[in-house]
Amino acid sequence: MKNKKTDPAMLVTIMTYSGGGLGQTSDVHSLIHGMNVASMVTAGSAVIALILAFFIKRKEAPIESLTNSIPVK
Repeated sequence: MKNKKTDPAMLVTIMTYSGGGLGQTSDVHSLIHGMNVASMVTAGSAVIALILAFFIKRKEAPIESLTNSIPVK
C-alpha cells in the first residue's frame, strides 16, 4: 500500500513540470495547464484501477464467507 504522504508530491511534481518547469511559474495559464494535466493523470489512474478491479480475482474465499457457510449447532 502506498504511503499517503507521498501521493500529493507526485501530483505537485506533475503540475510543476507540465506547467512550465521550475522557471517562470507565475504565469496563470501555465499554472492552470499544470493543474489540468495533474487532474488528467489522476483520472487516468482511477480508470486503470477500476478496470483492474474487475479483472483481479481472489485465489481463496474471504474468511467471512467461510464462517457463514459452516452450520453452528
